[in-house]
Amino acid sequence: MNAAELLECARARGVDLYLRDTVELRYRAARGALGPDLRAELTARREELVPLVAARSHLDRFLADTSISLAIFESRALGRCFVVARRMDVLEGLDEAERRLPVLTFADCEKLAGLGPADLSAILDVREEFGPSAELVAVGPRVG
Repeated sequence: MNAAELLECARARGVDLYLRDTVELRYRAARGALGPDLRAELTARREELVPLVAARSHLDRFLADTSISLAIFESRALGRCFVVARRMDVLEGLDEAERRLPVLTFADCEKLAGLGPADLSAILDVREEFGPSAELVAVGPRVG
């Protein structure tokens, strides 16, 4: 299991990971949700998890801040950049290089929650090829 999948496993068990002082990995969970095996795995993979938790925190703040219409994210886990836009009309303000980046909308972000890096990268590949008008109808992890 890679670090992103471990993070999603923790979330599925009701464990909320967050950073204190931008570097200390902490958690909130109901009693018994964490378990000794998951706790040991999270501790052992701390260095891998910190950047993922930080990136998720930035994305969550962006999605919650209605005054921001778009953001360009650089994902180390995916090894690429992409745009998240509240509305498609804001894409007109991007420069030529930024317009070539794959675009996700806020509605896309809700559909993509819980996907691993490989699946998300495949969706970004589709958006890069077909543009932001390619509608994500049903999204789920690859099987096999």
